[in-house]
Amino acid sequence: MELSQEEIEKFWAEKLASDERIRVRNRRHQEILTLFKSSKLTDLKPLWHTDINEIDLSKQRENLRDDLLDEGFTILQNINIELLFDKMQSGNPEMFREKELYNDDLNDWKISDVIDNWLNKVKLIPPTILVIDKVIDKTIKDTCKLFPTDGKHRINVAYYFGATTIPIFVVNKQLEKIKTILNLE
Repeated sequence: MELSQEEIEKFWAEKLASDERIRVRNRRHQEILTLFKSSKLTDLKPLWHTDINEIDLSKQRENLRDDLLDEGFTILQNINIELLFDKMQSGNPEMFREKELYNDDLNDWKISDVIDNWLNKVKLIPPTILVIDKVIDKTIKDTCKLFPTDGKHRINVAYYFGATTIPIFVVNKQLEKIKTILNLE
């Protein structure tokens, strides 16, 4: 298959633009890492989208399946982060509670991206929390354990900087079950 001159030029323009975005992201990551290592990054306030009309799901890195969203979603606000950890399956809560901002289990660039957004007063989508049950996968046994399917880096940064409550993104198919698990009315 032969490419036209126009297709070749488009390919190279996109490649150059992509390379530049990576260079900028890497440079910013290094700046934030330097701030952190020199203890100049001490007070960071998490900023969240709490109005569902503000949320653009195309920006969700781990897009939810359409069948999970066919009944919509809800943002539950002011969830006690320790209670949330207590109700999660093993693995993530232990990692978050170590309070290690940059760690081997999470991507350093994504951690820096979260920090960069909050330093620039940009709101982020709350972490997506799902129940591990047949709604997610018909082949598994229902549980009452929660799982952060998207937003682990946001949770880690918020918790590291002292957040005691966070909003969470919940699919309406699991809303009542999650409210019960978290003892919400």
